[in-house]
Amino acid sequence: MRIGIDLDGTKTEVIALSDQGEELFRYRVPTPRDDDDKTAENIIGLVKRAEQETG
Repeated sequence: MRIGIDLDGTKTEVIALSDQGEELFRYRVPTPRDDDDKTAENIIGLVKRAEQETG
């Protein structure tokens, strides 16, 4: 499995792909403004959620 993160000014999105490139999971949340700690927490939370959802 591969996990990718798309971080921009309005949203942070995670995608999990199988080894064959099939989408297994995708989820997005708003990107916090001017709060690097919260942004890092969001990324960690998204990766954990992707791992939980895909087993």
